[in-house]
Amino acid sequence: YLSLISSLDYPIPPVYLLLFLYIFIFLPLYLAELNLRSHHSESANLLVATI
Repeated sequence: YLSLISSLDYPIPPVYLLLFLYIFIFLPLYLAELNLRSHHSESANLLVATI
């Protein structure tokens, strides 16, 4: 298993997989929060209050 990983040119460490998951999950949430904040709506304040 280790020799298989070392034979690869660009092995993917678990850290990069976690980072990819974080980006994949939190980027849409971040964009949604920015979208709500730009409207200055009451639902945005409610959303922030619940979190």
